[in-house]
Amino acid sequence: MSIVPSARAITEQRFGCKVASLVDLYHLTEKLAAAARIIDPDSGALLQRWKMRLIHRSDDAKGILEELIGSGQDEDPGDSHHEDADRMHYVRARRLGMPLGIGNVEATCKSLFEMRLKRFGERWNNETGQHIVQLRAFALSDRWKPAVELTLRPLRQAVRAAA
Repeated sequence: MSIVPSARAITEQRFGCKVASLVDLYHLTEKLAAAARIIDPDSGALLQRWKMRLIHRSDDAKGILEELIGSGQDEDPGDSHHEDADRMHYVRARRLGMPLGIGNVEATCKSLFEMRLKRFGERWNNETGQHIVQLRAFALSDRWKPAVELTLRPLRQAVRAAA
């Protein structure tokens, strides 16, 4: 069941504002740690240096990529990595106050989905699951009252007192 929209569904047209796409720093660090272990026996220092470069120097992801390719350990020396390097502008994200990781998203998913949809014995199809998720999102985000008002507005009818 796929209730969450894919990243392709998150567009500027749909949300009416500029959309930033950023690779999660925590997961990137996991991948870099594996690469650092292959390149350098003192991988902890190398990983820490890379991480500091990523969060303090603009556009340094490409420099780290070049370092990885230069090590001769890259299994895929093609240009496929450069498109991801464009999504690692952590300096700009920090300046804009954006989160560098997806911890807040994962926590929201846990409270929104797991606590409601993954209860023991519960089964959902796409349509009913989507309705439950939307209702839970309204309740958790202080949008419950406006959502109920909007939903009930077409059902309201003027009532006259009978004589």
